[in-house]
Amino acid sequence: MRVFRNAFWLTTGRTLADVASFALFTAISRTLGPAGTGEYSYAFAIGNLAGIIGSSGFDEYGIREYACASLSERPRLWRNLTSAQPPRLAFGALCLVLFLLSGFNHIAHASVIIEFSIYFTGWYVARLLFIPAMALESMAAPALTELGCRLFAIALAVCLVLAARSSLPAAIAGFPIAGFAIAYLALRNARRHAGRPQFNAPRTGVATALRGAAPFAASDLLYQFYSRTDLLLIAFWLGAAQTGIYASAVKFIEVGLLPLVLLGTASYPVIGRLAFPRSAHFERAAREFVSTIFALSGWVAVGVAWVLPPFMVPLLGRRFEPAIPLLAWFAVLALTKGVDAAFSRLLFTLREQTWYVRMLALSTVLIVVLNCALIPLLGLRGAAIAAIASSLVGNIGCAYGLRRHVRLRILVTAAIRLVLALAGTGGALLAADALGAGSWIRALVALVVFPVAAFGAGLLPSWRHSPLFGRVQEDPLRMAYRDSQTSRELVHRAARHEHSPEQ
Repeated sequence: MRVFRNAFWLTTGRTLADVASFALFTAISRTLGPAGTGEYSYAFAIGNLAGIIGSSGFDEYGIREYACASLSERPRLWRNLTSAQPPRLAFGALCLVLFLLSGFNHIAHASVIIEFSIYFTGWYVARLLFIPAMALESMAAPALTELGCRLFAIALAVCLVLAARSSLPAAIAGFPIAGFAIAYLALRNARRHAGRPQFNAPRTGVATALRGAAPFAASDLLYQFYSRTDLLLIAFWLGAAQTGIYASAVKFIEVGLLPLVLLGTASYPVIGRLAFPRSAHFERAAREFVSTIFALSGWVAVGVAWVLPPFMVPLLGRRFEPAIPLLAWFAVLALTKGVDAAFSRLLFTLREQTWYVRMLALSTVLIVVLNCALIPLLGLRGAAIAAIASSLVGNIGCAYGLRRHVRLRILVTAAIRLVLALAGTGGALLAADALGAGSWIRALVALVVFPVAAFGAGLLPSWRHSPLFGRVQEDPLRMAYRDSQTSRELVHRAARHEHSPEQ
């Protein structure tokens, strides 16, 4: 029950914060227009990168090591981790200063970038300070602390934008305050679980902590760079307004795919218990997981292509009307991102995370090259095409990496069923067009028909007898092995924050 309790707190905190974050994004879009939205998204991305450089990676490494360490080893480990934080913070601050002095910043005020950098630095430092609580499976306080601080910053920003019509630098003044607050509250939490942080570890201890956190920090940095490359290059070539239009479409995909991410987190312990040691039910659970994620990603894609267009102007304002023609491309991108959510979670479960990092590096190189080639020629459409192509290549590479653990026929069959469900939905939409249905009727048809088509195509599992979503009897030896060897690790992996808070 502790797994579900911790998953509940983490999921609830993340969902409520992201809903509030979307409300802020909408307020900025309607009040400040595409240019303000572009500046917000650009500065958010740069601030997140600064925070990753300054402190990311310690939490993933620290939780694993702290949970496995004996009571006598934990004080030394804690001293090494906290002593390694100041050098990383100094390096992150130096990188931020060099960036601001380099002249690469074209569309955001330096003050906005600094405010977001302070917020994210505090957020990542808090993740380090929450290591003892997370390792001891006491996750409610970290989740509620993050939620409270984020809600304060977002609520203040929404009020300043809508009521006071403040400029962006003034509107987000609550974010650096929230960064300091979450770090302070995390410090108090750390003192209760592990004592006061110390900064007197020997150089060898600091070096060990830095080396241990480096792969996790590199993975976070690579993912953030990959997911924000298009925004940064659009800002470089096309300016703030075009960046804001593109970011509005990206935002809807991020919000739409969030349930898929949370489903993957919730399924992580179950699939992991079936994978190690390998159960006869594992392959069926993997098939049901992939099929369910594919079905949900298809529903998100249908929503982006058919449901979202009538809402764009009423929700964000007429200045975002140029984003509507891009939504068909972003529907395809939603599909590829959903596939990535399924494959990456399976790779992590099967301890093939190194392969995923390799595919992520390949996708990052590809998206940079394609964006540099296509944005000057095709504008925002070129950026969308580059994102789709790089994501497809990554998906194919991830499927290849899964071949040793999951039969490729399972993945191919799920993809074919998804295509059939989309084809059925497309047929219903063509019939609605022939009858002269308006945009709102077509949106309703798409939203209702796709789940029916997905069920008919066999994408949705049998819930009652599912080893993933139902109850499967395990023999006592498997249960004992699970509890003694893998439960703790899977709890912490399931509790992992997904890279960063959404915009």
